[in-house]
Amino acid sequence: MAGASNTEIQDAFIVEVTSGTTPATPSFTKSSFDTLTMTADPRISESFPRAAFGQRLGIGRNGIAVAGSAAGKMIYGEYDDFFSSLFQADWSTDVLVNGQSQISMTIEQAVPQGAGGAFGYTRFRGVEASTGQIALTAGSDATVSLDLIGSGSDDASASIIGGATYAAATESDIIGSGADIGTIVMAGYTLDCMESLTVDFGISDKDEQPRISSDDSCGISRGVMRPELTGRFYMEANFIDMYNAARSTHTDFAVTVPIGSVTLKKYELYFPKCQFVGNPIETGESGPAFQTFRILPKYDSGIGGTSRLTRAVA
Repeated sequence: MAGASNTEIQDAFIVEVTSGTTPATPSFTKSSFDTLTMTADPRISESFPRAAFGQRLGIGRNGIAVAGSAAGKMIYGEYDDFFSSLFQADWSTDVLVNGQSQISMTIEQAVPQGAGGAFGYTRFRGVEASTGQIALTAGSDATVSLDLIGSGSDDASASIIGGATYAAATESDIIGSGADIGTIVMAGYTLDCMESLTVDFGISDKDEQPRISSDDSCGISRGVMRPELTGRFYMEANFIDMYNAARSTHTDFAVTVPIGSVTLKKYELYFPKCQFVGNPIETGESGPAFQTFRILPKYDSGIGGTSRLTRAVA
């Protein structure tokens, strides 16, 4: 029998009501990510006693570490549960503001047992996004990528969970980085032509909490979102203000990033208080010259967080 292909693997997920517990009759949603990889690695311990002349004699297992990653092209609505987990907040009237709520999922991967073979099912519980990135680059698709961490996993199974259902993705059109992106605004600054923008939603100290008496962990520590924006401008007429601002204390400014071009199928990223912290000029032997900018958003009491993501924007 030929081995299975990666393209035969099917990924699905469901938001958990109780973190770390798969709903009894789950209504899974099939994943739209181009790649979604999950691992459940046993923590191995070894002994090298003198009785065995320092050679390996015993092997033990001390829990299972669940982690993964996901990446795909930006598609409206298809990653909203993952954004909710990343922001640690529920959607409220189509708005997410970063918080410290626990939003977790069960992820199931159906893996063929050989090419065209019957599926074997691996399941990972209490999965949360620990970091994430939205990247916009001229001439390319808008993309989203996530690092994942979980609290438990089940033994592989030859069958689905009794009563489980699987819903296909509802959207498929890809958001590009060209005309699909609205006017990016950095309040108080006249922007030159931008070549790229990357938003990193780093979450500090969001870690697994292992425990004794179980292979599962107690859960995932909440952590704190500390986003960072980086990008590149072509060198034109307006680089001086931003270059000088990064060198000294300056007035906070807001950044607005509209993503999408279809009415009620757009996102808007908003960072109300930001500071430039780096604006080096890139020069080379040939080709265009760039100014690379680095921005750190700050907490704003007006929105109660650092970052806001709005969906279904007109």
